[in-house]
Amino acid sequence: MGKCSRRSGHQNSVYIARLCGVAVNIYQGAAGPLRRPLETAQHIHGQDGMGDIGLELGENTATGLNAANAIVDAVHSSAEPLEVITLGPLTNIALALRLDPSILHRIRRITIRGWRWRRSSKRLCAL
Repeated sequence: MGKCSRRSGHQNSVYIARLCGVAVNIYQGAAGPLRRPLETAQHIHGQDGMGDIGLELGENTATGLNAANAIVDAVHSSAEPLEVITLGPLTNIALALRLDPSILHRIRRITIRGWRWRRSSKRLCAL
């Protein structure tokens, strides 16, 4: 989720889906950004990325398919153009586009939630 490790972010997503009673596939994303080292905010959001409030995270249920491949597969298997909602850095979108640039024409909209703008370099930090 960008504020903690990939493993914790995946576990948090599994926990939230389970808490909401939603049965969805959750794929593990990229280990870090493409062009810079990973920066987490565990000093703000806790070691688990959820404020260290004692969540029962359970086992990491990562599937064999990674998020970038899952995006490509979802786009190609959908009869209609997809809307993609991101919850963290955009690395998985970038990797999916690297794998198959043709998916760009089958995505209607990407809603970005969870990025930051670095004033010093005026660039999206997720990529």
